Amino acid sequence: MRTAIAEHFTMFLQWGLKVELNGEPVLPVRVEVLVSEDEDSPAPYVFQKTIDDVLVSITVGLNTSKSSGDDNEDDAGFEGDRSSSTSGWTVLCNDRAVIVGDKNRLTGWGDGIPLYHPQFSIVTGIIEFRSHRADKLPVTTTKRALDTSSNIWLESLVKMKEGMRIWISYTNQWKNHPRADQSRYWADARRCRLARS
Repeated sequence: MRTAIAEHFTMFLQWGLKVELNGEPVLPVRVEVLVSEDEDSPAPYVFQKTIDDVLVSITVGLNTSKSSGDDNEDDAGFEGDRSSSTSGWTVLCNDRAVIVGDKNRLTGWGDGIPLYHPQFSIVTGIIEFRSHRADKLPVTTTKRALDTSSNIWLESLVKMKEGMRIWISYTNQWKNHPRADQSRYWADARRCRLARS
């Protein structure tokens, strides 16, 4: 229950909504990407377009969430530092999280893109759909599942895969390099959701 509230209402919790469960506050699950000031570092993929009265904003970048493992564990590799719970795709419809950290065919993994693998735990994708017309959003009436037959979803999925291809390519370049080669890019990086300007 705590995880469901933390995920589904993450934006509202970040904006100040207070929810307690069994006397303990529910903290939001933060899904963000890192943005580095280093000119040589990989930049997040950002795409924005209005489709049939729905503003679609897509960001794919480096997962900010740290795993609970030992940060000094050099053998884990750069991707070993990333939390797998927020890697993959998070889908927001009018600020409600419909899906958090999806790593399945639903969001393009294994469909012209490799299947999700721990190497990709550094990759986070965020897609936001915003509209004054709730009936246009690619979500079911329960607001807890995607309407994958929606033309807006299908058109967006093409761009989601485009962003994933770029970041999967980065992970392929990084996986055989020392961890220090990657971590230097992110020393002064800031956390950002980016998708909505």
